[in-house]
Amino acid sequence: MGKTEKRTCLNCGEPFTADARNARHQRYCTAVACKAASKRASQANWLAKPENRDYHRGPESVARVKAWRATVATPIRKTSNRRIG
Repeated sequence: MGKTEKRTCLNCGEPFTADARNARHQRYCTAVACKAASKRASQANWLAKPENRDYHRGPESVARVKAWRATVATPIRKTSNRRIG
């Protein structure tokens, strides 16, 4: 395992100690808001690649989603918690 050092979180700016198993590429701390920011940044980086820009568009994607929807159960609609009457 590599050595760990204090780093500054790219989201909150607080110092943190990276997990030794993934210290070479950990840039965000483990706070919930920072995990969400890390995921947003990761997804934005993925979508910015030219080969991924049209991944969710086109007839192939529509067919893929329709096939997936046919295999999963229909979600139950959530109703309001307000009482009527």
